Amino acid sequence: MFPGLQTNHLPRQLFDAVSFAFMLVSVRYGVGRHNYYLPADEEMLAEKWLFLSQPPFPWSLAFSKVSIAWMLLRIQREKRWWCWTMYFLMFVSVGVAVTSNIFQLTICKPLEAVWDHTITTAVCSNPKTSQISIYVTSSLTIVTDIALSFAVRASRPYYDRSQNSENADVSLEF
Repeated sequence: MFPGLQTNHLPRQLFDAVSFAFMLVSVRYGVGRHNYYLPADEEMLAEKWLFLSQPPFPWSLAFSKVSIAWMLLRIQREKRWWCWTMYFLMFVSVGVAVTSNIFQLTICKPLEAVWDHTITTAVCSNPKTSQISIYVTSSLTIVTDIALSFAVRASRPYYDRSQNSENADVSLEF
């Protein structure tokens, strides 16, 4: 259908597109402007669309990292520890995405209370818990970034430089 489109990058591209589209809608309703200048109904819609743009983003990162790890597995497969390291990095990347979504989608009950501040019966989690979850998932994201960066550099002798799209993907990730 689309010549040159690699399907192993398709999930990442779809999650990026959805996140970006929701972000654009939130800008339309006022994200980026000071709340003082927004009517209450636009502020609520801006917060709603901004919130909806957040859950796809960790999946985009996870699929990027899984794609890079699969590429590294294809390049160098003879070392058992290398394979297990790549599988572990894939597992951690997907785990971070799942954990991020769980915290994002359970932050308030009902969920609408995240963007609708008129709901008085809402029960939201302690901000300290949210802060700790952000620190933990961000730290794991940074660790997997650094590990994959070292793995790419370690596999340079085996690296097939004719794979321009994957080289660009690795460059953009890091």
